[in-house]
Parts: sequence; C-alpha cells; structure tokens
Amino acid sequence: MDSFSNLVTISAALMVFPVMECQLGVIYSPFVKLNDTPAFTDSYTQKDVQTMLEILVDDNINHVATWSVGAPSEPYQFNVTRYKSSSAVHTALAAAQLNKERNQRNLTIFQGLNINGRNGRWVNTEIEVGLEVAKEANKIYPGTVTAIIFPSFAEFDDLFEILEEIKYCSFRVKNNGMKFGARIRDCDNKIPGVDSNNSKAKLLQLFDFIICKNVHYLENQANTSANDVKIIKERIVGGILNVEKSLHRMGVDTQVILETGWVSHKGQPYKRERKLMGNYWEAIWEWASRDGRLVFMHEAFDSPWNKYWGGNYGLWSHLKKRNNSRSSYRRKGRKRNNTTIRIGPLELKQPSSTAKNQDFTKDLRQQNNFIELNTSREETDNTTRFRHSKVSNEQDRNLSTV
Repeated sequence: MDSFSNLVTISAALMVFPVMECQLGVIYSPFVKLNDTPAFTDSYTQKDVQTMLEILVDDNINHVATWSVGAPSEPYQFNVTRYKSSSAVHTALAAAQLNKERNQRNLTIFQGLNINGRNGRWVNTEIEVGLEVAKEANKIYPGTVTAIIFPSFAEFDDLFEILEEIKYCSFRVKNNGMKFGARIRDCDNKIPGVDSNNSKAKLLQLFDFIICKNVHYLENQANTSANDVKIIKERIVGGILNVEKSLHRMGVDTQVILETGWVSHKGQPYKRERKLMGNYWEAIWEWASRDGRLVFMHEAFDSPWNKYWGGNYGLWSHLKKRNNSRSSYRRKGRKRNNTTIRIGPLELKQPSSTAKNQDFTKDLRQQNNFIELNTSREETDNTTRFRHSKVSNEQDRNLSTV
C-alpha cells in the first residue's frame, strides 16, 4: 500500500485525518454542555478554550471559524466590555497563546461577529470587541486571526439591511491587515441568479471571501447508504462550484469557501450514523485535497444545547464531567497511533486564476510562513460609530448604487 493510501485509511468507527494539500478547518464554539447559553455563558476560561483548541491542532486541524465574540448588549468601552462577554471571546486569544507556546502558527482563526438579535448599537459593540481581541491576538502571535466574518450567519438578501455596517466593518478589518468575509446560508439558491450589473453583485465585491453554509440534515438515516453519502456530497459540491461559476461570470473575485457537516446521532443506532458521518467527512476532504481548497466542517465539538440544528455534528464530544480538562473530551472514533500531525505551512492550490484570489492565496501562504502582519496601519479609533464617511471616497463611488 502506498503512503497516500495508508494516510487516507478510514477506521471502523470514524476517520483518520490525512495530511492533505488543502486547508482543513472546523467550526468551533466553546459551548459543549447541555445547559449552556452561548449569548451569556462565561463559565469557560481562556485555558479551557485553549485545551479544546490543542485537541483540534493535535488532530491535524489548523483552521477554526467561529460564530461570535459574545459581546453584551451595552455600549462599548475599550478594555472593559470584552470582560463582560461570553466565553466565546477567549477563542482568538487562546489560539494566539497556543501558537506562541509552540513557537509556530499551528492555528488560524476566522473570527465571526454575530448580528442576530442585536440592534445597531449592539452590533457596533460586537464589532468593536471582535476587533479589539483580534488585534491583541495578532500582537501575541502575528497572523493568528486571519479573517473576520461579518455577519457570521445570514441569508443573502438580509445583507442589504446591514449594508452600512458591512461597509464600516470591511474598512476597519482590512485596515488592520485581515481578510473580510460573510457566512451565508443560501448561497447556492440566491447567488447564481444575480445579474453582474446590479447592486447584489456590487455587494459581493465588498467581501474577500464568503463561507457558504450547506449542512446536510436527515431526520431518518435508517435507509441511507455509503453511496447515498457520495450523491449528497456531489450535490453540495456542485452547488459550491455553481456559485463560483456565477461569481466569475459577474467579474467578482470573492473567494468561495464551503462549510458543511453531517449529524452523527438522530434517533438511529449511533454506530451506524457515526460511520456515515465519517464517510461524508472523508468525501468532502478528499475533494478539498484534490482541488486545494479551504473547507470548514461543522463542527469541532458537539453542541448539545443547540436544539435548532441538532447538537451532534461534532468530531469530539464532552463526557459530562464537571471539569474541562483534556480527558473530558471523547473523539468519535479511534485515532490511529501513527497518524502524522501536520506542523508548519500548508500549500493552498487556488482553483481560480483571478487576481484577487491569487492575492488571497498569497496572503495565506505568507501567514503560514510566519510573515508578520503590517501593524503600521492599525486602526486606533475604537469608539468610532458606523459612518459611511469612514470608507474611502473611491469605495463610496463604487458602492453608490448598492
């Protein structure tokens, strides 16, 4: 058996993550217990979060995307409000500390900023707290926070309702040397129908990347076969490729990143569903490896509190112990003892030849080679409100018809 075949061998329970020429990522939040409330729970310390992130890094996972920094619904105060945020605020700083302790950039963060349930004032607080911790994380270890995701979850048409906030956040993020993107739940339904000359195309140009969320969900998997998994994977991948094709037709150079996942337990025998989940993760990551893509799998740890999406999409689960030590987490499936742990730079083969995507690839490669961010352009006004005038005149003119 050749070395590559040996790396992609699938264990009976789940899969061993191979060293692939792609960017392997997961969606992460620290809320792994049944009674957690993400908007308010602050019971996880930065050390607890770092423990979880160390588990992921030691499992060949080098990229994490988040939902929120958990900022409270109150006016923002520099170096004050962050300490009133939920435990999600620790993620970027914990990742930076991990990188510093290991003396290399093992983990990058795509930090999400949440708008759900917030009016304009409190959206501003989320943005400011997010930028504050991102900048501090990148001072601890440069390049830890690669990108900001704003909004962290929305339907495409909803983006127009927060257009001024998007312009403002885009300006602040790029001025601090990070990439700017959004997570969209209906990419494959809405974007292919966009005309290249209308306001929706111009809106998409604000983003360096979009994360297209398409998580598979089956109420009953009793009759689902391994071949069905392949069919579902082809459908989801086909949707992403169609989005890319549509953006190219519009002349929009925004990077397209897939977020997907498979529930491992929904009322059927756990072992069977876990195997189907393993089949799906393997199929997606083999596709990502072949095309050299960044892909985020939903998700790192089970979220038993999440009744809407279902809490059993995670690769790891918490054992309901009182503590949050490393021994409190169980992987869904055995991990081979001889699994190679990827350390150091990852090559990203970019499927698109457009200039902007080439720049995106170049930036990721530079960061993986530990080139420090340019901090001379760092934004220092942490209390600026949403103001269109903050965006350059040229950008204003380009967006005047959006």
